[in-house]
Amino acid sequence: MLSMVLEIIDKVTLLGSCCVGKTSVFDVLKQDPIFEGWSIQESISRKLIREDKISVDRNFQSIKNQSLIFDEYVKILDISKCLSDRSIIDVFTMTRTLDQNIDVKIELNRERRILAQNIDRIGKIFYFPIYWDSVDDGERLFDEERRKRWDLEIQNILYHSLVNYTIIPNCSVTDRVKFIKKILMKDCKLKKVLN
Repeated sequence: MLSMVLEIIDKVTLLGSCCVGKTSVFDVLKQDPIFEGWSIQESISRKLIREDKISVDRNFQSIKNQSLIFDEYVKILDISKCLSDRSIIDVFTMTRTLDQNIDVKIELNRERRILAQNIDRIGKIFYFPIYWDSVDDGERLFDEERRKRWDLEIQNILYHSLVNYTIIPNCSVTDRVKFIKKILMKDCKLKKVLN
């Protein structure tokens, strides 16, 4: 059987605020044979909630939660061959949307320093901009103004850090997956192998 595997690239990261279609695309990508043998890192915050390491904060204002989630995404940077549904960029930019106080400012300085030291280790970034309004499903941020501010923070980091990223178009999940695979094939050299 002939299949395709990623060669050269070490990490693929989906980036964007909530309700932009990342999870739908991620769920398809993680099943794709090109990621066979890769570490699949998804929904760190949900995992931490299940493990009782962070509390459920419907207002998304907990600096403790943000700090723990950020630290978990830092650990992902050490995993080779990793597909991730978020990155330290997502968490840092979400922290920037918290109500400002001294604890938030201290945490932002810590996260900013770590981000600056590690931004080139995030891998191939696929950025999902906001194309539609969010839906209140009880899990995600439902404050539309804050969601848009989060997205602007992400754009600001991408622009000013000069990292290489690809913008995902507004199309179906199937077409988004095809788009990502086409970019990976072009930029990252997919290698045909016999199984």
